[in-house]
This record gives sequence, C-alpha cells and structure tokens, in this order.
Amino acid sequence: MITDTTDKNYKIIIRLVIFLIVITIISLGLILIERMEPYTGIENPKSNKTDKDKKTDYKYENIVFIGDSITDFYNVNTFYPDLPVVNSGHSGNSVGGVYGNLEDDLYKYNPTKVFLLIGTNNLTGSSSDEIVYGILKIAREIHKNRPNAKLYIESIYPVNNKTDNDVVIDWMVGKRENKKIMEINKELEINAKAYNYEYIDMYDELTDSDGNLNLEYTIDGLHLSPEGYKVVTDKRMKYIVQPSKWKNIDKNAILMYNIDVWNITRNEVELWKKT
Repeated sequence: MITDTTDKNYKIIIRLVIFLIVITIISLGLILIERMEPYTGIENPKSNKTDKDKKTDYKYENIVFIGDSITDFYNVNTFYPDLPVVNSGHSGNSVGGVYGNLEDDLYKYNPTKVFLLIGTNNLTGSSSDEIVYGILKIAREIHKNRPNAKLYIESIYPVNNKTDNDVVIDWMVGKRENKKIMEINKELEINAKAYNYEYIDMYDELTDSDGNLNLEYTIDGLHLSPEGYKVVTDKRMKYIVQPSKWKNIDKNAILMYNIDVWNITRNEVELWKKT
C-alpha cells in the first residue's frame, strides 16, 4: 500500500527528472548555437575557390543592390558567380519607395556593401533638388541603421529618346531628359563627397558620342541590354573584389548567357513597338 508520503516523494522525483532533462536539452542547444556560424541574412553561395585563393573572405559579407527596374532586371546570379550579391530592385520603384521599405529590402540582409541606384522614375514628377534630397535622405537613413556598411551612391543612368532607330521606345523613355539627369548627378557627386559617401559615375560609362545612352547598351532607351549590364558589372566589380580576381572571370561567357536570356525580352520589345 502506497502512503501519502511515498506518493509525494514519487512526484518530487518525477519533477526532478523532468527538470534535469529540460536543463540538459537547453544546455545542448546553447552549445550548438555557439558553434553555429553567425547569420548574415542570406545563404552564402558555394565557392569553387581553394583556401589559397581566399585572400578576401566573403563568408560574412552581403552585397546588396537596391533600386528600381534597372536593378530588378539585373541577372546578378550570372554576373557575380560565387559572390553573396542580393538583388533588391523593384520595377517601378521610386526614391520614396526605397526609403519606405529599407527594412525589408535592405536591413534584413545585414549588408556590408550597398549599391544605391534610384531616381529615374522620379524625373517627371519631382524637381532635381527634391530627387537629390530624397536620395541623400536614403543614404543618411542607411548610415544611421547600418553604420558599418559601405554605401555607394550611383549616378542616375542616361536615357536615349531619339526615335530614328529601331531600339528606342518613346513611351518607355517618356519625358526623361539627360540634361536634368546630369544636373542631379552633379549635385549627387558634390553632396556624396561632402557626407563622405562613395559616388560612382556610371553615367559617362554608358553614353555614346552624343551624350545619350548608347544604343548597344539598351533594349528600349531606358533599360539596359546584356552589353549594358556588362559595363555596369565591370565598374561595380572594382568596388567589390580585387582587380586581379575580376580579370580571371570569364566575362564573355557571362555576357553570352545573358544575351540568350534577354532574347525573350527583346521579343517582347518588338511586340511593344507594334502596339
């Protein structure tokens, strides 16, 4: 016959056993967490580099491209093999759109480098000063929330609104003008230096002899072709990896792959022209 005292002792023993099991599980969990690699926001891509080749360790680095459709259409997986690059571009995005979605589009990736390209969709509805102020407001907000991230402010890219060719789609370019773009870029460069941000002049890299977006670099006068993205990649790579490393990448193979991908878009462009 089990007495009340025996029953109480039995319950105490059961509780002690359960308590010890819980403590053991928690301890093992803490040990595993300590041994885990720090979470950087995205899975790091597999690398084909040997230990001897790893002069720069990208394991804890996230490089984020943020902007509008020009960024959104950028095939970063093929242009940046084995690099932790995040494409955070959204078609139709504006200066206000980027500013209002920094948490979801940027901060959650815990970036170490940020390439900011925005403003072309504000050209017809905002003044030059408003666009410059808005971009700098984004830059200050990024610096405030991610002070250790290196910020690169890119110039707004040129457009080509000439219609004497079979490339430019006038309604796609709209009322965008290179004169206003150059005014904005000039102010961006001056202010970027004043606030100690890195400014990247991509405008001059993409223009033809007349100062317009080179037709070889565009599919419609606004968005870039694979050849245009190759120019952008060449320029950005100088800020991402050592020059010697970039020279060893087969850029022609990457270019041809993207040309195949973009043939679909080019077919869509031809349909646009017929509408």
